[in-house]
Amino acid sequence: AVPPEKAKNLIQHGVLPLDAREGSAFGAGHLPGSLQVGFGPRFSSWVGSVGNPEEVYLLVLESPGDYPEVRRRLLRIGFDRIAGYLEGGIEAWRREGLPIEILPLITAEELHRRMEAGEERPLVLDVRTQAEVAGGSLPQAVHIPVDEVAARLDEIAAKVGGDKTKPIAVYCASG
Repeated sequence: AVPPEKAKNLIQHGVLPLDAREGSAFGAGHLPGSLQVGFGPRFSSWVGSVGNPEEVYLLVLESPGDYPEVRRRLLRIGFDRIAGYLEGGIEAWRREGLPIEILPLITAEELHRRMEAGEERPLVLDVRTQAEVAGGSLPQAVHIPVDEVAARLDEIAAKVGGDKTKPIAVYCASG
């Protein structure tokens, strides 16, 4: 268990927060710069796709009881540079007054409304696999599989004209 103040110091020195909570909890508040992969059946394969085994990770968990299994799954795929987990979770981080980032989540219906309304339309980014896209996709979506997103950030930035304030709506098969 890593107390929040020590966790902050680790992050300032290059440790990457890996948030294993589910998406809505992550969206409601997470450590700045976090990588989020929900702890579920495909956790290992997704971390293997979007993570880097050379990074040192600090885990953010729903419960400290998840740590042994999350760590075991990471070790099985060669992610053995684990600094520990955030003691007290995101609530302890908040209590210390440390910075939190929020990622607003919207429903498919809300995305549709925004696309139909005259307001600024978000870039729609489909991060599903090619096999998943074969079943159908939103016509205006840009398809970049999730495991390619990090390598193609310049392409995504170009799609929004370099405007970091332009909204991007990302969707996948798992929610």
